[in-house]
Amino acid sequence: MIKKPFIQISNTVIHNKDKRGYLDILYEDEGCVLKQSFSKAGVFRGMHWQRKPYSQIKIIRVISGKILDFVMDVSKSPIQISYQELKSKDGWILVDAHLAHGFYAIEDTHFEYLCIGEYNVKFEESYSIINFLKVNFGILNPILSEKDRAAIPVSVISNNTNVKIKGIN
Repeated sequence: MIKKPFIQISNTVIHNKDKRGYLDILYEDEGCVLKQSFSKAGVFRGMHWQRKPYSQIKIIRVISGKILDFVMDVSKSPIQISYQELKSKDGWILVDAHLAHGFYAIEDTHFEYLCIGEYNVKFEESYSIINFLKVNFGILNPILSEKDRAAIPVSVISNNTNVKIKGIN
């Protein structure tokens, strides 16, 4: 008996749209999540990560547009926030599971995520770096989701000290 060479595993897209743009969950099963988003210029999404045992490695890329991409390790002292500008020509980037991740859309941006590890909202944490965006990048009024508005300011977890910002070339 010949096995079927092409097996359709899912054709259901979960579409979430708001004033910032949209987030489509294209595929989610057995610890693998494929997402695609569109963010209007001025949108900030993040900083998000999941605690063990639901940690997620993220493989990300800009399809079109331009972002400031941020990662942060909250387990170290001093906390270090690293950033780099990303465009489509930069290809895929790996974000390790122990890092919180977020980005600011410099331009209207299409973005793609492959998350390895099951999503569990009970293990998700969100941190705000809005004050750092203001001070270090002159970003005064980023467009935020309610979840990101309610995020814990990184200054609270660092007691307003020991935060380093580092650009990556």
